[in-house]
Amino acid sequence: MVNDIDDSTGPAALHQGSNLREMEHAWCRLHSAELGKYSGEWVILEGERVVSHGKDPSALISEARRQGIRIPYIFRVAEANENVATIGL
Repeated sequence: MVNDIDDSTGPAALHQGSNLREMEHAWCRLHSAELGKYSGEWVILEGERVVSHGKDPSALISEARRQGIRIPYIFRVAEANENVATIGL
């Protein structure tokens, strides 16, 4: 089967030679206490920098793109809850 899709500008192409968003994942693991101040909010990271945060993910993505970030790394920080167990990040 031949794949005719040109993915030379996709997300993986932006991070050739490294794991996709490895730096952002590492930052989240190392700064979990700092992420607590964004509880219930969306956060955009670029490398080790918090680009923006807030309740409206569409507005945050627009702001990141205005700053020249083509494909923002966005995630929501769960609100602290004693009755919830999380696995992973």
